[in-house]
Amino acid sequence: MPMTPRKWRPNFSRLRWLAAALALLAAAACTDDRGLIDRTLDRRAVALNNKDVDGYVALLSPDYVKSDPKFDPRAYMTELFQHLAGVNFQVFSRTVTFEPDGRARVVQEYRMVLTWPDGRTQTLKGADHFMMKPHSSWPFKKWLIHEGLDSRPKPPAETTPAPADAATPGGAP
Repeated sequence: MPMTPRKWRPNFSRLRWLAAALALLAAAACTDDRGLIDRTLDRRAVALNNKDVDGYVALLSPDYVKSDPKFDPRAYMTELFQHLAGVNFQVFSRTVTFEPDGRARVVQEYRMVLTWPDGRTQTLKGADHFMMKPHSSWPFKKWLIHEGLDSRPKPPAETTPAPADAATPGGAP
């Protein structure tokens, strides 16, 4: 008996998977820059807590700006982690300001407890200041630390106050 050709029918299971994949890509496109910055700095905290030099250095931009050309972040973090038994790094607040040049200025307050091999602890409290820069583009966009780990923060651009007698927008005094 001759075989009849099989008719093509859509595979709804595959179509559902395709639709789900497209939805995930669309969701990634909607990810805001602030969320990407937060994820980068959260990964930095995890790298510090795990004493993960490679994870830490991976968050630095390839064109990372250093105030001291001889400064090597990998060597510095390796040396630091070798002398510590543990690190507990916690961020309490984070402010992100997007600059006109496309970078983001980040200031975050932290508390870090360093544990030495003999059991002594040292608690440090302070504020980190970073300039971050976007790399790649959608859907692979990421923000990396561009400067600030080994340099003093640059002050924000000065704004001149409006004269006291200037009218406010909309004609109101």
